[in-house]
Amino acid sequence: MERLWAPWRMAYIAPKTPQPQECIFCTQPAENRDEEHHILYRGERCFMMLNLYPYNNGHLMIAPYQHIGTIEKLPAETLTELMAPVLPITRIYMSCLAGMVIPISCRWLPMSRSCRNSLMVCIKN
Repeated sequence: MERLWAPWRMAYIAPKTPQPQECIFCTQPAENRDEEHHILYRGERCFMMLNLYPYNNGHLMIAPYQHIGTIEKLPAETLTELMAPVLPITRIYMSCLAGMVIPISCRWLPMSRSCRNSLMVCIKN
């Protein structure tokens, strides 16, 4: 078996002292330092940012400003804004990543390191 190595992820997986307790989806948009936090787009109810330690190229995250415990608590308008960018982003990815599987996942707060709070759809290009 070939061992995969992603040294750029070491800062993410190495223990931090002290561990941050705040939610990045709450604090980073509030700081208004979009370039530093890799925030690409701000809507009325949601924002889009790049993952700082992605597993693959172009990992985008779209999150609501509202901190919730479950996706069912989001208003319909927020859900619409949350999903609206998925189609144009998928078209861009499909034009650039020919032959690749494009994963689309929905994960809601509270964020966890497990996937128990997520839904993933894979599109084969």
